[in-house]
Amino acid sequence: MFQLIEKVKIEFDKYKIENLFLIFGLLITITLSLSMPLFNEPDGQYHFAVSSRIVNSSVDTSRYGVDHVVTGMSDQKESYQNGTHFEKYYLNKAKIINSSIVPRNIRFSYHNYVFFGHVVPAIGIFIGRLIYPSLGIMITCGRIFSSFIYVIALFLVIKKLKYGKLVFATIFLSPVVMNLIASLSYDAASILAVSVFLMLNINILAEPNKELPIKSLISSIIFLIIASKQNYWIIILILFFTLFESKNTYTLKYRKIILDILYFIKSRKLFFLLSGLSLFLVFLYVICIPQGGIKIVLQRYFMTIVFDYKNSFTLNSWLAEPYPGYSNMPSWVTALWIVLLVIVLLSEEKFVINLSLSIFALFLFIIGMLGVYYIQLSYGADGTSYIKGVQGRYFTPTLLLLLIFVAGIGNKLILKKSYYLTFSVVISSILTNLMVIFNTIIDLKR
Repeated sequence: MFQLIEKVKIEFDKYKIENLFLIFGLLITITLSLSMPLFNEPDGQYHFAVSSRIVNSSVDTSRYGVDHVVTGMSDQKESYQNGTHFEKYYLNKAKIINSSIVPRNIRFSYHNYVFFGHVVPAIGIFIGRLIYPSLGIMITCGRIFSSFIYVIALFLVIKKLKYGKLVFATIFLSPVVMNLIASLSYDAASILAVSVFLMLNINILAEPNKELPIKSLISSIIFLIIASKQNYWIIILILFFTLFESKNTYTLKYRKIILDILYFIKSRKLFFLLSGLSLFLVFLYVICIPQGGIKIVLQRYFMTIVFDYKNSFTLNSWLAEPYPGYSNMPSWVTALWIVLLVIVLLSEEKFVINLSLSIFALFLFIIGMLGVYYIQLSYGADGTSYIKGVQGRYFTPTLLLLLIFVAGIGNKLILKKSYYLTFSVVISSILTNLMVIFNTIIDLKR
């Protein structure tokens, strides 16, 4: 047994973290693509409707017993129970229809994440149509194509990263991210966009004297804006701190201006403190008026956090459970991934010198989270004392901000980044992703 472990250790030590992610990321996502029921992501029918529309391959899903563009996998339950799933969805040839008669307003636009976030799976769907135009083949090809593109793209992100490789890999290998990559969801594009932008910022912090990658930064901001939801745009603010930390000739003038402003504010500290507090209270009052006032809003936030309304706080679906209600992941899996991420974060080297930057990264993470809940305040608000409709995957990409926070708050935990930690991440990923497949299919079969 010990000899086997030692052999595995030797093999693991041969590979860099990015290479391990590439190997196991592809292995897991391809397995998910081939094994998971159709529409394995939340709102899967919607994502298929948008992706297929991009390549003029909209399908009349009524031939498969789906009359509306809804969500969930319950419609496949009967075919799993009577053993006709493959015949019904993979052999039954699809009828391609005009996208204008798809029975749902899919808010299609060429200018935001709805389009750009679905381009990759759309290409896979088109390839599937060429192979054999059935719903099952088209979706499976879309998932496989997305898996290859996004895993390779994230591999390149980790490869170029100066610090935090294992943190990025841990989040990417979680069941939530693996399942999103092996699906038609636009959330995979959001994860990539956030990762690219933060990778560039981390590299600037790691090498402040190096030439600024201005073109790459501008491109990453454009990509973030067009390919991700608006709640991720707030992370762009961290660039102001990053530029301030850079000692490049381009940023010296910017740094001097900021220092002058800070000195001016410090000299009138009380005035700016009271002014800032007043503006914040006014802003809070104004944004709470449409939702019933500050008291009602704070009450609903409080109840959402402290009381379990069918997992309203959604912590289980940040990393561990891709589709609550279908994945059926036990609580210990959520605990496992939280503990793994915390250990990996605390084992990371300190590369952030400015404590203010670390605190600001945590601030952006919290504000982004509160902002998502604010957007959902009006969703199903009648008769509820909590906030409905929030899903944990909305926060998963912003977990990367915690790397910048932890990398500047103190010395690293007395724990070397060894084979054992990397091995634990990989094994946990394999086992829990297999559990997602098993639990989802078993639930449909019973």
